[in-house]
Amino acid sequence: MTKNVYPSFLLSITLCFLVLTLTACSKPPVQEIDDAKNAIAEARQQEADLYVQPVFTESENALQRALDLVAEKKHNEAKGAAVEAAILARQATSQVEQNKMKMRDANDQATIEAQKLMEEIKVLAAKAIKKKLVKSEGEIQTSIGKAELDMVKVKEHMQSDSVRQAHDEIASLLEHLNARKQTLASVLEQKQPAE
Repeated sequence: MTKNVYPSFLLSITLCFLVLTLTACSKPPVQEIDDAKNAIAEARQQEADLYVQPVFTESENALQRALDLVAEKKHNEAKGAAVEAAILARQATSQVEQNKMKMRDANDQATIEAQKLMEEIKVLAAKAIKKKLVKSEGEIQTSIGKAELDMVKVKEHMQSDSVRQAHDEIASLLEHLNARKQTLASVLEQKQPAE
């Protein structure tokens, strides 16, 4: 009879050991989550949220997923998500300077395009005013003046290394200038004097 008790006793001890091992591994990944939070904070400080938005956002999403998994007591999965968040945040940090340089180059090209558009608008505006095709000469002059001031703001942002702000300003300016050019071109095509 002792022979039958020994295997079941051994099986019971093995099962207890497995349960203890699984519960011991199932602690919340506090260190990994802290590492992810620190990596994301460092990435934000290096402006990864401005210059590497997709990867930075993925890192924030992975951290949130880790926190959600901890709340669901899925600690092993949470650990994986937290490690992923830290890796993505570090990846974003490493890409900041490269992306900033690309954005700076794009801003330079957009600035040249904006200056060209402003010159075209001035020529179109002068023609429309000369042919009396516009109702308000002052409104056109105000619009051109505002565009020139916006261009100064863009250049100030570039000089202060606020590349993202310059990018956003120049994109808005180009949109405005293209709309203004289209409006003046349409007025000139109609060739009817304003009343």
